[in-house]
Amino acid sequence: MRFPTLAAALAALALSSTAFSGQVFAAAEHPPVPAEGFYTTSDLRSAADLALADQAAKKRVLFVVDIDDTILTVPQDLGSEAWLSERMAAIKARTPAGQTPDYEPIFYEQALWYQVTNMVPTQADGPAVLAGLQDAGIPVYALTARDPNLRGQTERALSRAGYDLSKAPDCAKPLCTRRGRLRDSEIRAAGAALKVTLSNAAYKDVTVQDGVMMVAGQDKGIMLLLLMGSLGRFDAVYFVDDSQRNIDNMVRAAKVTKTPLYIYRYTGVLPKVEALHKDKARLSAADAVSDATRTVMCLQVQSDLCTYTHTSADPSK
Repeated sequence: MRFPTLAAALAALALSSTAFSGQVFAAAEHPPVPAEGFYTTSDLRSAADLALADQAAKKRVLFVVDIDDTILTVPQDLGSEAWLSERMAAIKARTPAGQTPDYEPIFYEQALWYQVTNMVPTQADGPAVLAGLQDAGIPVYALTARDPNLRGQTERALSRAGYDLSKAPDCAKPLCTRRGRLRDSEIRAAGAALKVTLSNAAYKDVTVQDGVMMVAGQDKGIMLLLLMGSLGRFDAVYFVDDSQRNIDNMVRAAKVTKTPLYIYRYTGVLPKVEALHKDKARLSAADAVSDATRTVMCLQVQSDLCTYTHTSADPSK
């Protein structure tokens, strides 16, 4: 990972301040990066203000955010990221050794709650923070682990919460050779063109349009490198995500790119998430509502949701 040298930092401090939307930003002086390779913040503005300062210093900046529990969150327990992870743990616990867990049913169930739930910004000023970046000329993209099949629900949730990511520049070659689903062949061709090392396993479909890249749970570090190389050249890239797994993948990606990559783990909703993980009664209550809803629904409709039964992560139950 490359970061500004002391000389560069001092030179930046000598530059005059530049105003954006009524706020004044000096050229960015980035705080020392922790040994683990990323910053931790509970406020999106921590990264946004530095990105604005870099833009003021005539740098070409790209700002990339996760969606779930980073810029949007489910306001109730049912359908939340914490609830989903507990459901996935239950499936994994019940899967015989040596077999791959089948998470497809729970992802389908999660899609139902995404469809009917009005998600809310993780912080009240979240939409304004991203809009401020866009107004300053900084492209803003969402990089989400959601499956491309959830694009409709995702775009609705973003729009309803006040985010407009469609202002982002279109992804072009080598990754985005066409609009729509990008399959393993397109991903590998882009990796070869950009000299990005890819996994030997086949890649799931991804989609990139209207400022949202959907990667179906795949390595976000790899996906960001492909996106960066298909949007243009940048002097600084900012990435914000709540998931430690995604942060770890991004730290690895930062080591192989010449572009300074500033990584932030977002903890704005972490207390809420941790509280739910610890509260088995709340989780059980959410499970009961989900199961009851599916039971009633399945009396009237045919659906894959009606073909499986949720079981506790505790093998004794």
